[in-house]
Parts: sequence; structure tokens; C-alpha cells
Amino acid sequence: RDRHWSPHPLFRHSRCTGKRKALCVGINYTGQQNSLNGCVNDAQDIYQFLNEHHRYPHSDILLLTDHNPDPRSQPTRENLLNAMRWLVEDAQADDALFIHYSGHGGRMRDMDGDELDGFDEVIFPLDFRTAGIITDDVTTS
Repeated sequence: RDRHWSPHPLFRHSRCTGKRKALCVGINYTGQQNSLNGCVNDAQDIYQFLNEHHRYPHSDILLLTDHNPDPRSQPTRENLLNAMRWLVEDAQADDALFIHYSGHGGRMRDMDGDELDGFDEVIFPLDFRTAGIITDDVTTS
């Protein structure tokens, strides 16, 4: 545990007795340079695991993969941000919210001075070359 990290004063752990919602993302970047193998399988496996072993209803798990032909279910930047909004909308104390991301990620130099280590964490949506990356500074509101 980072000795400099401290939770927000209003932070408390969820008892996970409320609603269960999840977002599972798998991006293989098929046909692109630096494609990956197995990320879609990871997301599908987590989807099944959450449903079968942790009582997450199918209707409350979003699965975004680049193997899905439906454009609304592909992990584009816009769809990822919309899915994150969906995940937290109407969240209440003791809900169980879960995100799984399997795809390219990284870090970049922190530009606004809010990171102790000097770096922002980033993920690379399917369309990052045209729509951009998502940093840990991006808000979904």
C-alpha cells in the first residue's frame, strides 16, 4: 500500500448488499498494429464469472468487445465513457460496481500536478488513433 495514499474523508468500503452492476471490456485491436490475443476471451470469461458466481444479473453487465458487430457494443472511446456513466448512475452506498478492462494501457506524464508519481494512467479504446485515449483525469459527467 502506498504510504502517501489516503482515502477521501467520505470514503467507506461497500458491504456489497445493494445493486450489482459491471462493465467488462475486451479489446484485441484485430487488424491493427500491436494487436492482442485473448482480451475478448478475458472479458467474456469475467462476464460469465460475475453472473454465475457473484449474482450479477445479465441485464446489469455491459460487455464491450471489438468482436461484437453491433457498433453500440464496441469499445470505442465514446462507448466506453457512456458505459462508465451508466455504471455509476444512480449508485448508492453498498452497491457493488465492477470494471474489468483487458486491452492496451499505459501511463503518460501528469500535466496537471495531481499525481504523486508524476504520471497519469491511460487506456486505449478501439478508436484511440482518431478519438484519443482515456486518462484517469477524464470525468464522465
